[in-house]
Amino acid sequence: MVKAVERIRKLTRRDWYLIGGLTFLALLLRFINLDHPPKIIFDETYFAVFAQNYLTGTEFFDAEPPLGKFLVAGGEWLFGNDSFGWRSVPALFGTAVVPLMYLLAKRLFGGTVVPLFAGALALLDGFLLVESRTAVLDGFVIVFNLATYLFFVQSLQAADHKTAFRWLAATGVTLGLGLSLKWITLAFVAPAAALLLVLALRDRRWVKQLFKVRSGTALLDAIGAKKENLFSVGHYLAWLGLVPVLTYLGLFAVHVPFDSTGEDALGIHRQIFNYHHNLEATHPYGSAWYTWPLMIRPVAYFFESANNQWQGIIAMGNPIVWWSGLAAVGFAAWRFAQRRSLVLGLLLVAILAHFGPWALIDRVLFIYHYAGALPFVILALAYALGRSWEWRPADPWPQAVGWFLLIGATGVMGTLLGQSFGGLVPVPAGVSVTLGALAAVIPVFWLAATRHLGWRWGKKQAVAFLWLTVLAFVYFYPVWTGLGLDVQDYNRRMWLKSWI
Repeated sequence: MVKAVERIRKLTRRDWYLIGGLTFLALLLRFINLDHPPKIIFDETYFAVFAQNYLTGTEFFDAEPPLGKFLVAGGEWLFGNDSFGWRSVPALFGTAVVPLMYLLAKRLFGGTVVPLFAGALALLDGFLLVESRTAVLDGFVIVFNLATYLFFVQSLQAADHKTAFRWLAATGVTLGLGLSLKWITLAFVAPAAALLLVLALRDRRWVKQLFKVRSGTALLDAIGAKKENLFSVGHYLAWLGLVPVLTYLGLFAVHVPFDSTGEDALGIHRQIFNYHHNLEATHPYGSAWYTWPLMIRPVAYFFESANNQWQGIIAMGNPIVWWSGLAAVGFAAWRFAQRRSLVLGLLLVAILAHFGPWALIDRVLFIYHYAGALPFVILALAYALGRSWEWRPADPWPQAVGWFLLIGATGVMGTLLGQSFGGLVPVPAGVSVTLGALAAVIPVFWLAATRHLGWRWGKKQAVAFLWLTVLAFVYFYPVWTGLGLDVQDYNRRMWLKSWI
């Protein structure tokens, strides 16, 4: 059983090919036209400028830990103090999100299907793209957060005790690096502690009943963990407590000479806490925490009107990914209630840990504060698509409804794309709309009708859903990257009035 559990999570040559392909595409999407617009946008007015202050020795006050600005400063040092310079390192780190999503899904779920969907959905999400192409902090936060979870799970699944120790040490370092970006990465501690507690009590009767397993060994196998890779409480306090604190303090010590308050490290932290605690400012792009999964109020990082065209960079996700992701979290909760899967339990606790605390914050909040929970929502969606991949219902009606929804949604997206392309080519509007709709829908019809692939309907519908996600990505790409659109075409992409 142990060997079988290890085998499904072992990286194969196919995995490396898929990771390489997804990473290459992510690199292209993040670096193409990265220097546009060639000026500071949104919070780059803080982070790009603060990064340059480190290079010039200028004192300043920063209400966030320093690592993000150190990283941005590295790009400015290499490429110059311009838009490409301050966005280059965020773009490089943003590229890493895609393979990290694949690798974490591989460690959690095994196989190839769920990891492939996790990497592809991360590649096709607009919010992750915008955060990667802008000199802000949340893209860095996502990378170190994912790395922390990945290293932690790998410490449990390691081949031997010594390797497990090394992965645990790496977990402590990446957690410290995450804290050196934003304190919110501390949310990792709750899911990690919950998982360790369950594994430590795995032989208790009530734990086995809760997770519907017959033995503690089955609970270890559920997440691919090994008994010998579990350490004492003291080890975890040291590596997940002391090491992150020392890493954080070491990086913060580099910042202290640049601080303009004249305080020592403790005093600076007091100033930072007071800044956030006493902040009463409002903002037109502020939004309540419970609206983020629905993507009610995204943030415009950049907007400009020139030559009868509008250019915008909107920090909003791919609607197909975000709205389906919300449904997928509900599906994962339902599956957990049925099967009591330890992996799904960890996933749901991670979402809650990175999303729930924002309900307690009364200062102005923005949709980018959802960045901590978003990767786990995408993992839930990848899991749901993986279940669809294997689905074989006795009743054909659910499948028929699925095809009806997919054909309708792809037809709408094709129509919208046809309208956009119609303004670029000298063809009648009706022709471009018709061609766009047909180009979008024909692949779905072919998947539904063909028998050559030998695929079950669930597998076909999962692929059709990914095609729909691609269409949405192409449609919204201009408002994620600041490409010029005529006013009518731009407004067509603002599906909700609150998006403007």
